[in-house]
Amino acid sequence: MSAEKKLELTEKENQKRFKEQETAVLEQKIEEHGAEVAEIEDSLTDITRKLRLLRGAPEQASEINIKAQIQSKNEQLQECMKEVTEAFQRDAFLRVTPDLLAQALKTTEALLQKESGTQLELIDSLKQELPEVFTRAPFPTPRLEPSQIQFYQQRITRLLESYAITDQKETAFHVDGSRARRLSRLLSIYQPSNKPHLLLKNTLAEARELNQTIQKLELQLKDAGDMSNRHRAELINLQDQEEKYKERLLDLRDSLRRFETQKQELDRDCNRLENEISGLEGKVRQAGEMEQQLNFVDRLRSALNEVKERLKREKRAELEASYNRHLKQLLDSNSLIDQIKINDHFEISYLDAASNTIGMSTVSAGMKQLSATALLWGLKEVSARELPIVIDTPMGRIDRQHQDNLLQYYYPKIGRQVILLPTDSELDERKHELLKPYIFREYHLSNATGKNTSIQRII
Repeated sequence: MSAEKKLELTEKENQKRFKEQETAVLEQKIEEHGAEVAEIEDSLTDITRKLRLLRGAPEQASEINIKAQIQSKNEQLQECMKEVTEAFQRDAFLRVTPDLLAQALKTTEALLQKESGTQLELIDSLKQELPEVFTRAPFPTPRLEPSQIQFYQQRITRLLESYAITDQKETAFHVDGSRARRLSRLLSIYQPSNKPHLLLKNTLAEARELNQTIQKLELQLKDAGDMSNRHRAELINLQDQEEKYKERLLDLRDSLRRFETQKQELDRDCNRLENEISGLEGKVRQAGEMEQQLNFVDRLRSALNEVKERLKREKRAELEASYNRHLKQLLDSNSLIDQIKINDHFEISYLDAASNTIGMSTVSAGMKQLSATALLWGLKEVSARELPIVIDTPMGRIDRQHQDNLLQYYYPKIGRQVILLPTDSELDERKHELLKPYIFREYHLSNATGKNTSIQRII
């Protein structure tokens, strides 16, 4: 980890140096652009002053004033013509055709006189009121879109119109009562007594007057165009310079904003890298300390492994000696096994007097049982631990001499608490007498049915 953290720390430091170099380049560009901006602003101030002097000349001021008046009059004329155009698109035919208007009013009044009943009035009222429900507060949440409002308004209007009571047999021209009322109210506005043509007439008169005024101003502008060519050329030149300076100033300011944004991002990157570097420096120091600790642990582990191996060798030798000693004590009539060897992996080998390995198949079951007993005895002795021992069928396949050895030398000494579970055929009266001085408690277990055991204490 120490090497990896050092490599990562070096990479972060290189990244930071690179970011700092980029920041230095941006700062240089910002300084250069700032100086150019200041220079252009001074030049624009000078040009503005010169233009103000040139435009302050009497003939120039007069020409500028006339142009401004012409522009204003043109705008007013356009507004008038727009009103006239909209009037002809909207209702001019009603304002200038009184005979047609009178005939239409007469027809609608006749239709209204024929319509009767409260149903049409109710439907007409509903057709006016219900669509407005969608455009008056309070509004639902979320609000309906304009297209949805229009859809429902049209659907309600068509539905109400379908209930209108009409009679189309009397005349070829017919509209429903609601539309007839609205048409009557609309047409009554354009009655000749109200002089509906007057507004259109006044607008046309105003447009004609504005057009005449514009023509006069254009003649005045032509007369005022005798300004000297030198002043005009100088003014145009200054205006061109002003435009170029302004465009260059906009470009420089855009570049400055872009450079400032980039510099802020680089500053954030540098701060982030600085924090990461600080963290990595701490981790490198910690990794170095951990590396020293790990080296110490490795040395300690090697030392402990050596101690463990040495102890294992010593314990193996002790176990092997104890094993052989107890085996000879228990297996005193044996001529086959001279000694037992335990290798580094604690594998057991039987050797004869010539130190040849004895095959396991040549060792009887009784000898194997005695060998296992001697091994347990040796383990108990080497471990120096007092453990309770329970032995089932303790005599097993062992002959009489070796059974006596077990009864005299092994069971009385193998532990402080030894429990033997012999059958009545294994422990006869003679063997019982050999073992009796060492018996603390004696029980008789009886299980005639093979399901329940009865326990009887004897001593």
